[in-house]
Amino acid sequence: MRILFDARVLDSTARHGIARHAAGLLRELGRRPGGHQYLVLARDQQMVSRLIGGRPDFEVVASGLKPYSPAELLGLPLVLFRLRPELYYSPTFMPPLLSPCPLALTIHDLIHLDFRADYPLSRRLAWQGLIGPRARRAAAVLTGSRTAADQISRRLGVAQERIEVVGHGLEAAFRVRSEGEVESVRAALGLAGPYFVALGNPRRHKNLAGAVRAFQILAGRGFSGALVLVGAGGLELPDGPGRIVRAAGLSDDELAALLSGALAAVFPSLAEGFGLPPLEALACGCPVIAFDLPVLREVLGQAAFLTPLGRTEALAELMGRLAADPGLGRARAEAGRLAAAEHTWDRAAGRLRRVFDRLEAGGGRLAP
Repeated sequence: MRILFDARVLDSTARHGIARHAAGLLRELGRRPGGHQYLVLARDQQMVSRLIGGRPDFEVVASGLKPYSPAELLGLPLVLFRLRPELYYSPTFMPPLLSPCPLALTIHDLIHLDFRADYPLSRRLAWQGLIGPRARRAAAVLTGSRTAADQISRRLGVAQERIEVVGHGLEAAFRVRSEGEVESVRAALGLAGPYFVALGNPRRHKNLAGAVRAFQILAGRGFSGALVLVGAGGLELPDGPGRIVRAAGLSDDELAALLSGALAAVFPSLAEGFGLPPLEALACGCPVIAFDLPVLREVLGQAAFLTPLGRTEALAELMGRLAADPGLGRARAEAGRLAAAEHTWDRAAGRLRRVFDRLEAGGGRLAP
């Protein structure tokens, strides 16, 4: 089958979850195409070419269309009508307005619907008028977890039999790092004593301010270490006690070393479709403290320390327990590290290839 893989979300600066998802799948498809032919729509042709490794089954098609832009609403259908693939696949939730072929798109979560104020009006209108209706008519809707699949079916009205859980994988960088690597990143950030790491971004659902408030409760009780905020650029911090360090521009290797030396990673998110950052932390042997979201129970299992949603005081209590007894967290994290190893891009790409095989066998519909 001739498949158009829309890789426009990839560029050298994109490190968010959707870009990681697209890169991981494309790299593994490049290793094992599964008998399909791929057209890869790319803004960063060099990056895409490195991922697929010059395979003859792949052809890179240059595109200046920016993802999530109004221009793609008309520009992408023109590309599809020109190239005439047998299937259009997107690792993002934004489908083309019109298409001459069946569509398979990925909806990672429904956070756009739950936290509307965090997104521009154009994005909210797209969900109401384009994404939901197109998802209901798509040949297949892919997602990362069973929890997300159930939400997509219930809230968008997509039939369960057309939703496939592909999952995510971990990059090779996320592993337990040596003492030398940990000390190097500690020195670079001025971390002399024990520390926690908070993972997220400034959007409201990531709730990094909640991690800060929990840390300030802990610091008010005498904890003398630090909280390192990763991904909090532009976030205004609430006033309170304790040393907070902002870490910006870390490479995956540096982040893995930072996590390897932390007392725990605090992940106070209020909504997730999968939860890749806490899984990355577990892969580095770092204990995870998070709110008890159904998807985190699904993905992390018993490896994380989970507390009822929204209870900042309970986060502080867990942080205090692990600060007083680091061995408690490390024992749990070791089990988590083994569980995290089950999530690979090779397995995720294998599930995606099976979706492509079923669509080919069904002539654009998911064959049993």
